[in-house]
Amino acid sequence: MTLYHSLKRLGMPDSRIILMHADCATCDPRTYRPGKTFYRPNDVYLDSDTDVEIDYRDMEVNAESVMRVLTGNVGYGAASSQVLGSDSESNVLLFLTGHGGDSFLKFHDQSELMAADLGAAVEYMTMVGMCKRVLVVLDTCQASTMYEDIRTHGWAGAASSKRDQSSYALNSDSRVGTFLIDEFSHHMFEFLKRNKAIEDGATFDDMISYIMSRKMSSEVQFDQSRSRNVALKDFFVPHVQAAQPVSLNNHRSWQQQQQQKGIASSDVWRRKLV
Repeated sequence: MTLYHSLKRLGMPDSRIILMHADCATCDPRTYRPGKTFYRPNDVYLDSDTDVEIDYRDMEVNAESVMRVLTGNVGYGAASSQVLGSDSESNVLLFLTGHGGDSFLKFHDQSELMAADLGAAVEYMTMVGMCKRVLVVLDTCQASTMYEDIRTHGWAGAASSKRDQSSYALNSDSRVGTFLIDEFSHHMFEFLKRNKAIEDGATFDDMISYIMSRKMSSEVQFDQSRSRNVALKDFFVPHVQAAQPVSLNNHRSWQQQQQQKGIASSDVWRRKLV
């Protein structure tokens, strides 16, 4: 939720954000102040928790729904806010956090998003013109293994931990009864609070260098050659003219046009999504 609030504070409208919230912590019985998202002890919480637009919630958030959003196969009946609606000039930020391991990310202990699926999804997005660039940020155990299968151009990424290494939580609060935030997410949130740095042209490399300078229990992984010239404002700040949401009918026409050009979903999507 800290990244969502950072994007909103930087001016990103909800129409440009797809929020997939697998577990509503603000409604957890352990929360002694319902409706508040704490990220530091002593009642330090995020503002505007009542103004959150969740596009996928609870059991709707799973490996299949993530794949469908990334590849544009959301199906009929989905709201326009649940459709990515990006094009060949779009910069797409993908942030994944939760419980994971070697080349997988778990959802509700029932489904897993595999690194091969994520790699194929990013390649598909690039191939059919759903993005110009993709920025992949992962905060989970063995996080770097999740982007090892991304082999296309036009992407950069960072991970909170390397192979065979756990990621760790931060800021335990005895009244809430659990840790409040993960280390990597906390330091990223602190950097993004520096509006001036982003306005002055801070890069993704600058943000990762700041996170790595903090006291971390895991080793942050990233490809410096990919991230050096990636301006944060291209992904975290909206452009002056926002892209218009596409209707499902228009999206279907777009898919048909791609198929007429000879660009169709690979066997990966047929096995995964049918």
